[in-house]
Amino acid sequence: MSRVVLYNKWRPQAFADVVGQEPTVRTLQNSLASGQVAHAYIFAGPRGSGKTSLARILAKALNCLQGVQPEPCGKCDACTDIVEGRFLDLVELDAASNRGIEDIRDLRERVNFAPVSGRYKFYLIDEVHQLTPEASNALLKTLEEPPDHAVFVLATTEIHRVLPTILSRCQRFDFRRIPVRSLVGRLQEIAEAEKVAAETEALNILARMAGGSARDAVSLFDQAIIYAEDGVSAAAVREMLGLAHTAVVAEFVDTLARRDTKEGLRVLSQAADQGLDMRQFARETIRYLRGTLLHKSGMEAAELLEMSEEEAALMDGLAERISLSEIVQAIRLFSEAEQALRLGVFPQLPVELALVEFCAKDESPSASPAPMPASRQTAPTSPPQAAPQSAPPASATAAGTPPADATNTADATETSSDPSAAATKTTELPPSATAAAEAADTPLAEIQQRWDAVVDSFRRPNVHLRGVLRDCTPIAVQDRVLTLEFAHAWHRDQVRQPDNLILVEKAIAQTIGRHFSVECTLVQRDSPASAYEKDPAHDPVVRKAQQLFPGTTTYENADEESLPSAQ
Repeated sequence: MSRVVLYNKWRPQAFADVVGQEPTVRTLQNSLASGQVAHAYIFAGPRGSGKTSLARILAKALNCLQGVQPEPCGKCDACTDIVEGRFLDLVELDAASNRGIEDIRDLRERVNFAPVSGRYKFYLIDEVHQLTPEASNALLKTLEEPPDHAVFVLATTEIHRVLPTILSRCQRFDFRRIPVRSLVGRLQEIAEAEKVAAETEALNILARMAGGSARDAVSLFDQAIIYAEDGVSAAAVREMLGLAHTAVVAEFVDTLARRDTKEGLRVLSQAADQGLDMRQFARETIRYLRGTLLHKSGMEAAELLEMSEEEAALMDGLAERISLSEIVQAIRLFSEAEQALRLGVFPQLPVELALVEFCAKDESPSASPAPMPASRQTAPTSPPQAAPQSAPPASATAAGTPPADATNTADATETSSDPSAAATKTTELPPSATAAAEAADTPLAEIQQRWDAVVDSFRRPNVHLRGVLRDCTPIAVQDRVLTLEFAHAWHRDQVRQPDNLILVEKAIAQTIGRHFSVECTLVQRDSPASAYEKDPAHDPVVRKAQQLFPGTTTYENADEESLPSAQ
C-alpha cells in the first residue's frame, strides 16, 4: 500500500487551516458572506505559501451544497469531489505546460458552457506568468467580460511578468512568506495528530530551513520522521540537513571577532570533516552575523529572527567585541562565498578565503602615516618623510655637517625667534625636500601607489571592471577631479558609462578615503606629455611585469629619453 506524503495529507481543506495569510483569508470570507464575489482573482506570492490550496477552498465555498458561505462544510458531495479531484466544474490549467494560444482559445470556447453540477464554473490557472504574450492577450477579453457562472483564479510566483492589462482585470492578493512561529505551530499540530515525538528546537530548525514555505516545512518534517525513527530531535535534524550546531557557528564567528585565522581554519576543517554542508554553514554564519548586526543597531534580534534564548545570549556577547563596520564587511564576504560555493571545486575554499580576507584586513595597504614631529625623531629619515622645518641650512649641507638632534633643536629655536631666518631657510631647501613637500600636498602619488588596491576591490558581478581598469593610469588630480589615462579606447568608453563611472568613483572613495570625480582620456603616444612616455613604469603591462617579476628595473627596446631617471 502506497504511503500518502504528509504535505498532501495535511493540505488545508478549510479557511481555518490556512496559516500566515490572515488578510487574504479575511477578505475572501467577507466577500463570500456579503455575496460580493469577484469574477477574477490573482494570487501572487512565493512557492508553498498556500495559493493553490486557498483557490480550491474558495471553489468549495462557492459550490458547497449548503450554499455560498464563509466556510465550506467539507462533507457534501461537491466538497468531497473537489478534494478528490472529481469535480467537473473545477478546471485546473498548468500554464507552464499549456502556455500557447491554442490552449487559451480552447478555454474561451468552453467557458461559455453552463456548469455541470455546481453553482460556478471555477478556473484555476497556475503559473500564469508562463503564458506566451499571444496567449495572455487572448485571455484578456474573457477576463474582462466573463459569463456570470465563471470565476477565475490566476496564481503566479512572478507577478512582475504578468501583463498589466491582466492585473487591471483581477482582484490582487499578495501572499506573504509564512512566519517561522506559524510554521512551528502547524508542525506541532501535525506531530500530535501523527503521534510523533518532536522537540521544539527541531521544529524551529525545520521551519527556518523551509524559508517561509509551508509545503517545504511539512516535507522536511516528513523526511525527518523517516530519518529519526525514534523521534525527531534537534541533533537528528542537524545531522540530516548537514547543519552545524549553534555553538559551532558561534565559535567560528568568535574567531572572526578575534581575527584568529588559524583557529578559524581549524573550525572550518573540523566542520567539513563532520560532513557539514558548507553552503548551509555559510548561511548560518550570515544569519548569526545578521542577528549580531540587528542587536548592535538597537533592534530586538531574538524576536525578529525568531531564535532561541541560547543564540540570543551568544550574539549579545559577540556584539560587544565587534564593530558595525566589521559585521557589514563579514556579511558581504560570506554572502559572496555562499554564491561561489555553487561553482567551487573545493567545498570549503570560498569560506576559507572569506575568513582569511576578513582576518587580514589590517594588513591591507593604507595611506602613508603623517610624519613624526622633529622633536620625536631619533634617526635620520628619508627625503620623502623629512619635514621641511628640520632640514639643515644650505651652508651646513655644503660643509658636509651631518644633521643631529641637537642641531635640529637649535634650528627650531632659532626659527621661532627670528622670522626672517625662517624665511631664508624655506627658500634654501634642497630640491629633493621641496619635491617631497609638494608630493605631500597632492594625493596623486598616493592614488598611484594604491591603484592596484582600487582595481582589486571589484568583485562579482562587476569583476569585468577589474580588467578594464588595469589598462589605465592615474595621471593628474585637480580640484577633486582625477584623470585616468587609458591605452585603449574601448576600455575608456566602458568606464565612461554612467553606471560604471559611479562604481569606479565609489571604489576610489572606499580605498583612498576621499571622493574624486573621474575623467577618462586616451593616451596620445605621439605626445611627449603622455604618462607612458614620461615613465614606462606607468604602462600597465610594465607594472604587471614588475608584480610578476619583482626587481625588474630595466626596459628593453626603449629610447634613452623614455627610461626612468635614476634617483
